[in-house]
Amino acid sequence: MNLKQKTIRGFKWSFIDSAAKYIFTFFVSIILARLLEPKEFGIAGLAGIFLAISRVFIDGGMGDALIRKKNTDNLDYNSIFLFNLILSIIFYLILFQFSTNISQYFGEVKLVNIIKVSGLGLIIGSFSIVQLAILRKQIDFKRQAIISFISSVIGGIISIIMAIQGYSYWSLIIPNLITGIITAVLLLDTSTWTPSFSLSIDRIKEHFKFSSKIMATSFVYVIYQNMFSAFIGKNFSITDLGYYYKADNLQKLPSTNLDIIVRHVTYPVLATMQDDEQQLKRSYKILLKYTSLINGLIMLFVASLSEQIVLLLFGNKWLPSVPYLQLLCFVGMVFPLMSINANIFNVKGRSDITLYVTIIRIFLAIPAIIGGYYFGIITMIYGMILASFAHYFFIVVITKRFIDYPVMEQLIDVGVGLALSSIVSLPIYFLGKAMNMSPLIELLILTPLFLFFLVIAGRLSKNKEYKNMELFAINNARQRLSKKTK
Repeated sequence: MNLKQKTIRGFKWSFIDSAAKYIFTFFVSIILARLLEPKEFGIAGLAGIFLAISRVFIDGGMGDALIRKKNTDNLDYNSIFLFNLILSIIFYLILFQFSTNISQYFGEVKLVNIIKVSGLGLIIGSFSIVQLAILRKQIDFKRQAIISFISSVIGGIISIIMAIQGYSYWSLIIPNLITGIITAVLLLDTSTWTPSFSLSIDRIKEHFKFSSKIMATSFVYVIYQNMFSAFIGKNFSITDLGYYYKADNLQKLPSTNLDIIVRHVTYPVLATMQDDEQQLKRSYKILLKYTSLINGLIMLFVASLSEQIVLLLFGNKWLPSVPYLQLLCFVGMVFPLMSINANIFNVKGRSDITLYVTIIRIFLAIPAIIGGYYFGIITMIYGMILASFAHYFFIVVITKRFIDYPVMEQLIDVGVGLALSSIVSLPIYFLGKAMNMSPLIELLILTPLFLFFLVIAGRLSKNKEYKNMELFAINNARQRLSKKTK
């Protein structure tokens, strides 16, 4: 199988993995949102902040380092495995020790036990890092997709059962641990590599030289991603945090899953092109065009029909999250684009640049926090939108130094997809505001209209990416029909 076939197969299985998990996770979140209160989501969200920060140091970019190294052997894998395991134990003990202090800072006594229990996920997760890196390196996303879906389904079912039985916020915590255990067991059982107690400090140093910058970048990024939740948890009510947490997670479901598909599949592929400037630029350019169109359509569709979606799926008690969701969709609109640009820095072996531009992102977000402190959460999110677009422009300028892709050329390539998405979404938004029916009826009317406007706008604009997507969808539908008729 050549590189092109591997890439297409990788996209296919990565899409299946993300789509399957997206649909199931979305289904589970609907049920949990109706069974649990916003405050319970807020408590779980606070605990998740510190787990996310700890995970950064445990992985530390070592998985990416293994992927980037062309000739890896068992000593590389074993050394990283043991290094990650030791780190996970250390960070769990740190969280265990400081759980009381964290609880006192946020004024929520329940956080003590939640952090002590959920922190075990750090140790569990360390058993999967190397195996996942091996699968990504081999561009074997089929096995990863199957394992990921099995563990997600089991975890989701347990979460629903616990919520029905009245386990409150624990129904958001315990299933994550179970999902991690199942993933680790299945990966170890199906992997061609088996861990052993062989460790090389030199190999760790070799990988750490590259991964340390990714780790620092990931740390800064996680701080950025969670600083808003921490700010709300400290300065507003836990219920307010629950509304923000639900809105943020809902907009991240499509944008983050798309980012995972694109970044995880293309990073090992682009890494093979690091010495071929022309091929790298062509692939990168195509990637940005399709990502901007697909993500733009999804994000603006959700933003346009946020109220109908929230009321139908989660009920009236989640109505205060609607304005948060509408605005956060604009933050999610540029997220995958920034991630793709950061991939180029890593492919070129300049993960230090990724760190610097991520630090800039935090500084750009500080005015949003200040605005939120004085004027409220909505003002904070407006600041997040401005910071996201400013940061993306900054990254585009830096990217020009590494590949021959002029700033204006990239902005036009991305802007075309976003403009088409806006043209399709605006009439849907105003029609949704004008209608006075049940959320279900409005969605049943407006969703086909959205697709109709997309077809009209796509064909009139003669957008190449849209045309290819339409042809792909038509050909795929014809193949399915032909199979059924045989």
